[in-house]
Amino acid sequence: MAQAVQNIKDILLENNLDLKNVVDVTVFLSDPRDYDVFNELYSKIFPKPYPTRATAFVKSLPRNAKVELKVIAHPD
Repeated sequence: MAQAVQNIKDILLENNLDLKNVVDVTVFLSDPRDYDVFNELYSKIFPKPYPTRATAFVKSLPRNAKVELKVIAHPD
């Protein structure tokens, strides 16, 4: 998950944005047992007010990833 978040931060930074600009997150988890851990980390990574979020459990992700995040960000 740390790498996924870092990738998002890097892309946002390239566009003069940061995590506070994220308004929506779609989460893909390959293992439902990771949900509680992810949920706890989500609240530590994203600032309040938290972006809206949808979570989907998938059979697998590319490169055997455990999590994939799709975000929508909006400039202030």
